[in-house]
Parts: sequence; structure tokens; C-alpha cells
Amino acid sequence: MKQLKLTGFVIFLFFVPESLTLPTQPQDVDDVSITQKFIEENVGYITIIVFAQHIQEASFEEVEVLVNAMKEYRDKCLGDRTLLMCSKSANDVLLENICALEGLPQKHNFSHCCSKVDLERKLCFFHNKKADVGFLPPLPTLDPEEKCQTYKNNRESFLNNYVYEVSRRSPFVFAPTLLTVAARFEEMTKTCCEAQDKANCFRTNAEPVIQYLKASSSFQKNVCGAFMKFGPQVLGLMFLYEYSRRHLELSVPELLRIAGVYENLLKECCRTENPPDCYRHAEYKFNETTEKSLKIVQRECEHFQNLGKDDLKYYYLIKLTKIAPQLSTEELTFLGKEMVTALATCCTLSEEFACVDNLMDLVLGELCGLNENRNINPDVDHCCKTNFAFRRPCFEGLEADKTYKPPCTPQDLFVFHTDLCQSHNEELQRKKDRFLVNVVKRGPELTEAVLRPLLSDFTDVVAKCCKAEDPETCFREEGPKVAAKSQAA
Repeated sequence: MKQLKLTGFVIFLFFVPESLTLPTQPQDVDDVSITQKFIEENVGYITIIVFAQHIQEASFEEVEVLVNAMKEYRDKCLGDRTLLMCSKSANDVLLENICALEGLPQKHNFSHCCSKVDLERKLCFFHNKKADVGFLPPLPTLDPEEKCQTYKNNRESFLNNYVYEVSRRSPFVFAPTLLTVAARFEEMTKTCCEAQDKANCFRTNAEPVIQYLKASSSFQKNVCGAFMKFGPQVLGLMFLYEYSRRHLELSVPELLRIAGVYENLLKECCRTENPPDCYRHAEYKFNETTEKSLKIVQRECEHFQNLGKDDLKYYYLIKLTKIAPQLSTEELTFLGKEMVTALATCCTLSEEFACVDNLMDLVLGELCGLNENRNINPDVDHCCKTNFAFRRPCFEGLEADKTYKPPCTPQDLFVFHTDLCQSHNEELQRKKDRFLVNVVKRGPELTEAVLRPLLSDFTDVVAKCCKAEDPETCFREEGPKVAAKSQAA
């Protein structure tokens, strides 16, 4: 038995929502998907698993009859993939052959399922599974010496029988998992049959395999229950569980984006003639999504390194005010400061990507607000409401709001007073931030090349007038000059 590799993880996820279909078009061997090859190479084991899980009362001899029928079916399709019978899903073919076994439906009381077709038949067989396997006899145990001799005499029959016994007692465990268990069991058998104390070796090595099977059974039973109760869309959420376990370096938003890509891929592939061939591009699409997000984070951290905290804050104040000028000045200054805090916190860490993406997405959550009826402007609302996972990339592409009608310049925008001289550094900085946001609100068409000098003018006026003998008079004279520059721009 071949050891399953975790590159087949995507196969595991597609086993539940979609039955696997043999190709309907001729293909070179190199073009056959991983999933398709998996079925072809393991058709005997998969047949045993499906039969034993659905008809748990069936004997091993009855299962062997179906295995031979399915191997014959596989060989015909490998010989001529264009045959009409080969366009059926593997699951449909299995159920058809189970129903065709003479006298078996009546003997094991599943003839009512055989009278149904398509999804109704699959659901009927699914509901025929019994989670409580107390009606089955205890799992057969052999003396270690006898077990080793049986394996040596007929490896295939020995492993087939093991897969059968475990499968009928684990009706909700997915086929790849059971094959992994069987492969581990075989490795254990090889090792222990060479040991001096065979009994102790089997005892010690069996425990991790049993625990793996129990944990998988519990998790996958839950997956099946979720699928039955809520439909295929909910599988995006284990999927999410399983993918996140394997990618601890990713942020929560990125995992949600990948789950979204996974859901779209399911919809896309299920409409094709050959879903398994479509599925094989999944990992590429996941990596492509992550690469795009990574580039956004890298660009943001480069801005932080090149501009420093203050200039980076002005960059975000300008950007945020242009895309969402309808927000209050207080909101915009708060959001700009929070974005800089996120980058200052994360851009020097080893887990830079996850940290930045998590914190920056939280800032966007503040912008979008909790109220689903909150409206800012069409573009921002689209990013906030269309796709939760992809709002970061969506915001990244936003430009100045073209629907915004700037108000008349407030009379006091360029009127400065001596209170600026009494302000501590932090308070003065807040007033400077407010000034910049209000200038952008008045003139959203102004470029950063124009806005930066205005900010410098504000700083220069404060420094000059606070040193003057009559600061108030100085502010009255200098304020209009700054206003004139903004209007000229």
C-alpha cells in the first residue's frame, strides 16, 4: 500500500462535496490529475471503504465481489476513456454496482435506497450509515505470530481485510484518512514482525495509529454533519480549519481569502466535465492569492521604512480622506494614526505578514463600521459590503471619490490663533493632522505634491508667529498667505 502524501490534502476536502468523475476525454498520463490517479491506483481499497461504510453488515466475501467488479470497470475505462460508462462519477458507479449485487439489497435492507436516483440515492445511503457500531462484533485480534504469518502469506488479502474491518467501524472517516491508517498499520506490521518482542511492539506502535483514527473520525464526522445540515458552503469553514493548521504564518484575513478562493473553485469545477482536473489548480490559486496580499504588506512596510512615522501618517491621512471624505475629521485622523501604529508594531517582526495584515484589516473594520446600513460612498461601501475577506485588496485599489462634492472652504480653516503656541507637542500634532484632513476635504483634487508644502507652511507659520512679539497679529497676516497658496494650487 502506498503512503498517502499531504499534497493530497485538497483531495481529502473534495471527497465530501463532489463525487469524483473519471475523465470523459483522452489524456496523457502526465495530464491526469492527482485525484484521478489516486482513484485509479486505489480503486480496490476505495471500493472496500465505501461498501463497508455504507453497508456495515456486509461480509468481507460480499465486499470482495464488488471489488472485482470495480477493478473490471476501472480497466475498461483505462482502455477507452471515451466510453459513456466512464463519464459517470465513481461514487455513482459504486452505488449502482452495490445495488446490482443479487439479493444483497434485500438481505441488508437497503433496497429502498436502490429505488432512488442521483442525490436522493446518495443521501439515502448516507443516512443508512450507523454511527453506533455496537451491533458489530469486536474487532478481530490475532496473535502477533499469527498476524505476521498471515501478512507474509498474503499481503493484499491481509490489508484488504484490515481496511474492511476498520472502515465498517468508522463510517464517517474519509477514504484518504483510512488509507493513511492502513499504510501506517502496514509499516507497523513490517517493523514489529522483525522485533523479538512482537506483542509489545504492536502494543506500543498501535496507540498513535488508534489515536489518529479517533481524532480523524471525530473531526470528519463533524464535517459530514455540517455538510448535511448547512450544505456545501459550510465546508469552506474546515477547509479553513485544516488549511490554517498547515499555514500558521498566514493572517486571519488571508485564510478567509483563501477560503473564498476555495469556495469559488468548488463552484467553478463542479460545472466542468472533469472536476478533478480542475481541482489540481487549487494550490496554485491559493499561492497566487497569498502572493498578492504579501506584496501589499511589503509595499506598506517599505513605506514605513522610507517615510518614517510622521510622513507615513500624512500619507494615510491624505489617502483616507480622498477615498472617504464623508467621514468626520476625527474619524479620519484616528484611522490614519491607527494604520501607522499597525505598521510600527509589525514591520520589524519575523511574522510581519500576518501581523500587518491582521492589524490593518482591523483598522478597515473601524472604517466600515458595525452597522450594515452605514453608507459612506459607493466605492467604499462596495469594499465594505461585497466581500469581507477581500476588503483589504479592494481598498488598496481605491482612488479619490468622484461622487464627492467638496463644501465651501470654512472661513476658519486658515485662521490660526495663539492657542497653537500653548499646545504641547502631541496636541499641536493633532491640530496639524486636523488641518491636513480639512484641506483635503476642501480640495480632494489636490495632489500630495501640493499638500505636503501646505503642511510645511502650517508648521512654519506656527514656529514664526509663536516667536513674534505679537503672535495674534502674525497669525492674522500669515494665515491668508497659506490660504492663497492652497487656492492657487
